Amino acid sequence: MFLGFIVPGVINAEDVKNMADKPIVFAMANPTPEIMPEEAAPYVAVMATGRSDYPNQINNVLCFSPASSRERLLAGPRASTRR
Repeated sequence: MFLGFIVPGVINAEDVKNMADKPIVFAMANPTPEIMPEEAAPYVAVMATGRSDYPNQINNVLCFSPASSRERLLAGPRASTRR
């Protein structure tokens, strides 16, 4: 898994390819993520960015409340809503 809050270009497609099979990549640097989804797509199981113009947008609030985020992941929800 790659969890990024750094700067654009920190990882590239070759780095993702060398990770375990089908990794999870959360590239949340804004406005440009650490790796663009198009570059990572062939190698990842899940790709998300902090950008609203891409699918699978997640907010960088994950870095401020990791316990809450972990609980959500462990619960295995099919969807997350604001209700």
